[in-house]
Amino acid sequence: MDGVESRAQVIVVGATNRLDIIDSALLRPGRFDRLIHVPTPDKATRQNIFEINIAKMQASEDAKSAAPSLGEESEGMSGAEIALVCREAGLLALSFENNIEQKEANSIFVEASHLKQALQDVKARGK
Repeated sequence: MDGVESRAQVIVVGATNRLDIIDSALLRPGRFDRLIHVPTPDKATRQNIFEINIAKMQASEDAKSAAPSLGEESEGMSGAEIALVCREAGLLALSFENNIEQKEANSIFVEASHLKQALQDVKARGK
């Protein structure tokens, strides 16, 4: 940046999913050596991200088989947003249990319906 001494040992890395709101002065030549655009994942990659996240959860068989349709329905979402969908589905599964204290933890499963509801909720937040 202007007026800042050169320090060979310092590397600045920045990331945003909202390049449109970054001040153009920050993007002028000489500010950053490289600007790297990382596109959102394609359908197969989104499906794979769902599969990886669902595998880490206590999920029903219908939730495990929902990854292809979720990959289709999550067009334009980043990997972080997909991971958020899976975490939200886990919270939905817990909240649907009326009395968690009386239930065994291993009897609570994330269902496909939780994933689909969480997908809609996360999409609604991004609008």
